[in-house]
Amino acid sequence: MEWAYGAVVQMEFWPSVTEEEKKAAKRLLQTYPLICKRIEVYSQKENLSPGEKIRLMDDRRKKAEIEAGFELILDEEVRRILEHRYIKGNKHKYTRMRFEATYSVSTINRRIDAGVTTIAECLKLAGVI
Repeated sequence: MEWAYGAVVQMEFWPSVTEEEKKAAKRLLQTYPLICKRIEVYSQKENLSPGEKIRLMDDRRKKAEIEAGFELILDEEVRRILEHRYIKGNKHKYTRMRFEATYSVSTINRRIDAGVTTIAECLKLAGVI
């Protein structure tokens, strides 16, 4: 425990993610299809520049951590919505249209937020964000 201005502040063993970290995770998730494409292209090239080698290693790490975070999502519906939105690279509008028959827009947004939080926690622990 820590003391802060006369109040007791309980420290967390695994600090929860902040809104900024969630935004960083969303930005990374939005680039997931590009990350996968770069890995595919750079892996096929015979001679990579030093910058391309670094980018390839960095992209492989990010991809692995995003996929690990995705696997940690326990709710199958959350996983399906996030897969449609980020893994397949669809816009929010199309994700809403795809799932509106089953869920309200606010429920879709809550599920996206829950999934992003799970992935952000994984990315934070791995030091990616």
